[in-house]
Amino acid sequence: ARVIHVRKIGVVAKDAAKGIIQHLSMQPTGLVVLATTQREGLARWMQPSVAEPVARAANTRTLFVPTQSKGFVSLEDGSVTVRTILIPIAQTPNPQAAIDAAALLATAFGLEKVSFQLLHVGTEQDKPAFQTPQREGWSWNTSVCDGDVVDRILAAGAECEADVIIMVTEGRKGFADMLKGTTTERVVRGARCPVITLPAR
Repeated sequence: ARVIHVRKIGVVAKDAAKGIIQHLSMQPTGLVVLATTQREGLARWMQPSVAEPVARAANTRTLFVPTQSKGFVSLEDGSVTVRTILIPIAQTPNPQAAIDAAALLATAFGLEKVSFQLLHVGTEQDKPAFQTPQREGWSWNTSVCDGDVVDRILAAGAECEADVIIMVTEGRKGFADMLKGTTTERVVRGARCPVITLPAR
């Protein structure tokens, strides 16, 4: 069995996000886990997110766990329950990293039966090419729809009762992203389940 060492670290800083970012700059990590309250509108302006700027600055794999989500790990015995993984796909950024990460997650947790739901918001013609690892008990389903990307992802997550959403993010580009947030940030704000984000390489 693997041994995991847990260390509690206190950082003195006037701003929580800046304190965490400073620590991460000195102690890089392969995965950042952040709770998020998913504030929107005026509430988000009055009390800015800590999770979003930390994730942007860390530029590494990040697991966002909404406060109203039960997550996929039992607090009682540590068991993992993941039956459905939603993976939004597009030409850009390349979704293969998210597909590979989903398969790695299922393998690492020893999940024998998993439904991987791939969602492309666009047309059949501009659906990206990808490869799906095959394993007994795993099913890969791809759906294509049109409409607002964020709305469609959130609706699909609710419809398939996703246990986790995994997506690749390119970070903020342009004024619209600065104002409203990236597609990934907006999905994180509205998701009913944990979201794993992977920086595009």
